[in-house]
Amino acid sequence: MQRKIFIVLSMSLSFILLPFLSVFPQSDKSRANLVVRSQPSGALIYLEGEYDFVGRTPFVLPQNLIGTYKIKAIRNGYENWSSYINLTGDQKATILIRLSPKTKFKAAIRSLVFPGWGQIYSDRQTRGIILSFVQAGVTFFAVKKYYDYRDAIDQYNEAVSEYESHMRVYEEREKYWNILQDRDKDVNNADRERKTWAYIAAGLWFYNFLDAILFFPSYERSLYYQSTPAISARIVNGTPTLALSIPF
Repeated sequence: MQRKIFIVLSMSLSFILLPFLSVFPQSDKSRANLVVRSQPSGALIYLEGEYDFVGRTPFVLPQNLIGTYKIKAIRNGYENWSSYINLTGDQKATILIRLSPKTKFKAAIRSLVFPGWGQIYSDRQTRGIILSFVQAGVTFFAVKKYYDYRDAIDQYNEAVSEYESHMRVYEEREKYWNILQDRDKDVNNADRERKTWAYIAAGLWFYNFLDAILFFPSYERSLYYQSTPAISARIVNGTPTLALSIPF
């Protein structure tokens, strides 16, 4: 049930509120409506152009607007929608917005492509940002350890060459043999660290994927959407009027 409180503004008061509310000039022509509907209804609508409006679908503006306007639709549990419309002012414009629901599958795919993206998509921005930074840091170390491993292999190969070129001299052969053994240990340590960080990076990536599915929020019609007042513009006997709708 909705109770509507109609507030009739005088022209002088309209000019005072002009910086905050969009009030249209009067015209002798029959005013064409701009009607914005959505599936599902109750989406928050932003109309941006020469005048700015905010309302909730079904959204009606009994004004012959002229020009290009950007329309944005936002609803809890659905993907944001935006588009542009060119209004001529001489005909009724009706827009039907079909909102696409957010799903676990879409969130999981996003987290699989880029960790944290699925969490941000499902309105868990803080968790998504943290996971993105942690994944970036772990991946950085995994890549660094990979190149450290490659460097260790190069040093080992150099040590092998040095040992082979000095193996005929007993005193030098023992020295270069010890160096070769040290380089071999360095390779094994670098390889172990490389694999460890690679496993951590892969595990965290997979955790991002599972988190997007297992902890996907249950979008229900919240109290915010049930009780948020909506303001729509009207013209009553040539006078700009605001209609305040308070659902409860």
